[in-house]
Amino acid sequence: MVQVWRPSPTTGEPATLVAFGVSVGDGSQVLTVLNYEDYTPGNLEVVLPGYGRFNASVQAIDPRTSATLLKLEGANLPVATIGDTSAIKPGQRVFIQGWSGPEHTFKKIPAIVSSECTIPLCFNVYITWEELESGGWISEQGALVTDNKGRVLGLVGTSYSKLIPVLGFPGWVPPVVRIDGALELLSPDFAQQPWANGPVISTITDRDGARGYASGVLSSLSRGVLSSLSSYEKMTLAIQELLGTMGEPLADDDLPQSYRSLAWPMPGSADGTLLTVVYVRPIELRNTDGELLAQAKWVGIQWGMSEGKPNRLFYGQETYTVDGGFVLLGDVTSLENSLR
Repeated sequence: MVQVWRPSPTTGEPATLVAFGVSVGDGSQVLTVLNYEDYTPGNLEVVLPGYGRFNASVQAIDPRTSATLLKLEGANLPVATIGDTSAIKPGQRVFIQGWSGPEHTFKKIPAIVSSECTIPLCFNVYITWEELESGGWISEQGALVTDNKGRVLGLVGTSYSKLIPVLGFPGWVPPVVRIDGALELLSPDFAQQPWANGPVISTITDRDGARGYASGVLSSLSRGVLSSLSSYEKMTLAIQELLGTMGEPLADDDLPQSYRSLAWPMPGSADGTLLTVVYVRPIELRNTDGELLAQAKWVGIQWGMSEGKPNRLFYGQETYTVDGGFVLLGDVTSLENSLR
């Protein structure tokens, strides 16, 4: 098990612990889970106490889970033993492992597999009250979930979103990314999948209130934004088509300074239907002639508004500050169908 750090942006500022991960492959590869809401792939460092600190680069990302494959420079780490995720059962006792607190104290917290997550890419666990009361908690994503023999079953997924906080009972743990699914990132053709350029966060509202919300795609699948993995793929492809159909720019007085005011609280906050998606890397917004108009880290697509208002798209680079918007000329039918 390793620590994943983001180096200091300027001299004199401390580096930031952003996640945990596990050494796999030939010992120079690490699987982790990163929160891409603000982060865009850049320089990282991987630390394994007793072995050293290594520069790391992002090699592959599964946007459905935020599982990420890192390549380390000059590393030959011992690799983890992988467990059999097909044998996971509700009620099974597992362990969440990671470092916690300002002193980065290593913890191994007992947890129980629940039956809430039926998505093939993940499973759910919870921590008992007794463990919570004894101070058991690990905040960063990517913490290892192992069986009672120390074999890795998964990595804890992203736990929060600036746009929509995910609130659960104390002891709630984000969906755990199955290790067998994360290992697919080692496949050389993984990036060729049709959903490989999809969003990592999706939320949706309508004028009658919340149809669903999420802090990540795994959560959006389990919380009603999407109904299945195939729906995620259809949504991804539908949005990609719409990103090439920008029309006239929207007037500045029609755009909020902060997108948060549109998205939460949900009841009555959105005219029509409003879908928000956040991407790992900036995406291109083009008009129907193929001309590049802007790049965006996140977009909000709004349709079905009152008084015959046209469909539109907001966008921004800084989460979730609006940089501008355009009238959306593309047909949203495929997008609507993917969200039903």
